[in-house]
Amino acid sequence: MVMWMASCDHNYPEEVTYSGENIHGFKLNDEKWVRKSTGFGPSNCIYEQEKELIGVNLYSKKENTDDSSEVIMRFIIQKDINYFEAPLRFTFFGINDSIESNLIHYENMDTTKCYIQFIYEKRQYEQITYSKVISGNLQLLRFDTLLVGTFEAQLTNGTDTITLNDGKFDYQLTTY
Repeated sequence: MVMWMASCDHNYPEEVTYSGENIHGFKLNDEKWVRKSTGFGPSNCIYEQEKELIGVNLYSKKENTDDSSEVIMRFIIQKDINYFEAPLRFTFFGINDSIESNLIHYENMDTTKCYIQFIYEKRQYEQITYSKVISGNLQLLRFDTLLVGTFEAQLTNGTDTITLNDGKFDYQLTTY
């Protein structure tokens, strides 16, 4: 008996689906990136009720490639779900020393802003973090049992600049 082992390859979502399929995609400097099923951890959208924090964790790879490059992208928003009306647009700001990215400790967050952290791993153990936002925004289109949104950004690490566009995600929301 022959058994085939295959990794789950995701396709770039051309449209926002509102279906809770746990998918995302974006263009990084015009190259399509999609959800990566393995790596640092699962992509997810979390709402911490007590802290009123929304955490979006997107683990990605280039579409249709065996390239080992991957991207870790996090969006962090402090928002009371009871006062949410879709759509809601946030301006991106970089995660800095006063905001930790593991949904543990947040101070001085502005509820009108969305914080972004973008880590590009070109090779194993060689990471480049783009933490300075030139421009960008996140638009939440749905926030209930699903978290659906679109995004775009231009980020820099002080040396290189990257452009993210046509970004979208559609995830079931984990609440605790």
